[in-house]
Amino acid sequence: AQALEKLDLKVNITIVVGIAYAYHKDLADFLEQATKPFTLKKDVVNLPELIMDSDLIICSGGRTVYELAALGSPGITICQNERELKRMETFKKHETIINLGLGNGVSTETILETVKALLIDPDRRKQMSQNGLALFDGNGTSRVADIIINSQKNII
Repeated sequence: AQALEKLDLKVNITIVVGIAYAYHKDLADFLEQATKPFTLKKDVVNLPELIMDSDLIICSGGRTVYELAALGSPGITICQNERELKRMETFKKHETIINLGLGNGVSTETILETVKALLIDPDRRKQMSQNGLALFDGNGTSRVADIIINSQKNII
């Protein structure tokens, strides 16, 4: 949010906080002093709808990244830990996201410049979107069901 506060492009910025978010007071204090209008959403029940309505998502390297790829939404990730950082290597390789690394090592300037570069480059965002969509065929549930059914056959 501090990086986006400095963005010199006219954009709508929505901040979505999940159940595990621990810095509500810090965020409220920031938003109270912010010079840009931020929209804050908590307890979101339809995150995919918000994702699909967005040109760019900034998130950690958690499960939301899978949703971004499956929905064809370009993203920037800022990882919370080494496990997320390792997971982002696959998404980075497929160019569905730009991974900035571990959050404690990412400057607001780096975030700002990366966001700005993607927002002014619709062709790159479109390519990232297509790359994400290509990773998912929508048949994962059927494959998991087949694995379970076949494993049960081997037990009987």
